[in-house]
Amino acid sequence: MNADEWNARYPVGTFVLAYPMTRDDAPLPTRTRTPAWTLGHGEPVVSVEGEAGGICLSHVDVVDEQTSRRTWLLAEIRSSRGQWSTLRAESAYRKSPWSTSGRNTARKDLRALAARGELTVWDDQTTGRRAYTSNSTLRRAA
Repeated sequence: MNADEWNARYPVGTFVLAYPMTRDDAPLPTRTRTPAWTLGHGEPVVSVEGEAGGICLSHVDVVDEQTSRRTWLLAEIRSSRGQWSTLRAESAYRKSPWSTSGRNTARKDLRALAARGELTVWDDQTTGRRAYTSNSTLRRAA
C-alpha cells in the first residue's frame, strides 16, 4: 500500500500495532499522529505516538481500539511483576491513551486476556478477590 492509499483509508489517530524495528519485536500499541508520506527512496512511512520519525507501513497493523488497548495492557502486565487486580489495571489505564477507561473496562480486558490464555487467574477464596498474572514466563520455558 502506498502513502496515498493509506491516507485515503486511515485518518490520523487510527489505532495500530507498530513494529518500530522488526516484526519479531513486541508490538507497540499506539495511534498514528501524521498522515503517511513517501521517503526519497520510495518507502511509505507514518509517524505514531511514542516513536520519533516514521515507521514503514509494512511494519504497521491497523487494529480496533479494543485490541490495541488490550495489547497495551498485556505489555504492561508482562513488564511488571506481581499480581494484577482490576484496580491495578484501571490505575495503569490512567497513564495510557485510554485514560478514561474505568473499572468495568479493566475487568473485561483482564477476563478477555485470561480467556485467550495470556493470563492466569488467581481466586482468593478467603477474601473473594481475583487477581491475574502473566503466562509469558510459562511460554518462554516451553
